Amino acid sequence: MQAPTRTPKTPYSTTTPDYDVAAVVSAFDDPACRQILEATSGEARSAKEIAETTDLALSTTYRKLDELEETGLLEEGLRLRRSGNHTAEYTACLDEFVLSVSPEDGVQLRIAEGESVDGVGAV
Repeated sequence: MQAPTRTPKTPYSTTTPDYDVAAVVSAFDDPACRQILEATSGEARSAKEIAETTDLALSTTYRKLDELEETGLLEEGLRLRRSGNHTAEYTACLDEFVLSVSPEDGVQLRIAEGESVDGVGAV
């Protein structure tokens, strides 16, 4: 599955067609996924660094990284080294997310990328 393309709007992107709402909600419901998102929100980290930071088993870390990357909540990059032993590194792709349900609009998922928005609480 290819990560969804995101086109930021002001200040949120309404992403219902681009994101699988159930997969995103499931990821936020998973404590290990939340730990990984927290660990990668400030800086890019390798899978080993994430496992050490979160106290997760490395195998669990890789499994959760795959899940988060498929949802589009995490990006994989490459840490280049002079030795040629390059390492995959991961960075969270969001600052906040808001899930709202209303009779008029149904279920809407909004992902904030970039600066935080005042008045929206953390999950």
